[in-house]
Amino acid sequence: MDENFEPAPSIEITDLDTLKVTADPLRIQLLHLLMNAARTVKQAADLMGVNPTKLYYHANLLEQHGLIRLVSTRLVSGIQEKYYRAAAYGLRVSPGLLMGEDGQAGGLKLFTEFAFDESRAALHASMQNGLVRNDVEGDVILGRRLARLTPEDQREFVTRLGQLAKEFIQRGEQNGSPPNPAADRHFLLFFSMFPIDPDSTITDEEITP
Repeated sequence: MDENFEPAPSIEITDLDTLKVTADPLRIQLLHLLMNAARTVKQAADLMGVNPTKLYYHANLLEQHGLIRLVSTRLVSGIQEKYYRAAAYGLRVSPGLLMGEDGQAGGLKLFTEFAFDESRAALHASMQNGLVRNDVEGDVILGRRLARLTPEDQREFVTRLGQLAKEFIQRGEQNGSPPNPAADRHFLLFFSMFPIDPDSTITDEEITP
């Protein structure tokens, strides 16, 4: 164990079982919390507003697959508290796994079903339930953009997107402990960027109710 453990910049997911473990919104949220600081499962559950007993199951799965690690233990009032930290600040899915190489089919389907379909379903539910406010500027931002980039441009945008996503999580933590009355809604951030054949895509469009 190492109390000063610092997550790696990123780790690559190379097997379907580990990819399946990450395909869960609750586990992804737990991972994000543990990227920024070492926490007990109880502390993370309080920030997430979920039952700690339920979260222990998800934490065990993440630890078994090397996505989080035990970094320290403390004895408080006779009870041993275990502190966990994410193994890395980011996760990358092996191209071979996504493409079904090495006999591992289904990686791309699993990843896109979770990332795209779960986000689409969540947005649809929010709109149906009236959580999206048409009178609030920028309440929903959806867009498609196509651009020609150099390798340097691509690396810069990936870095900046990652930094923005990390700040998004940090703001949520700051507003959740202690609870900020002004932060009365939860938001989902979803983004993607990948190479594409420009002849196979439609015209750029954007929706910003």
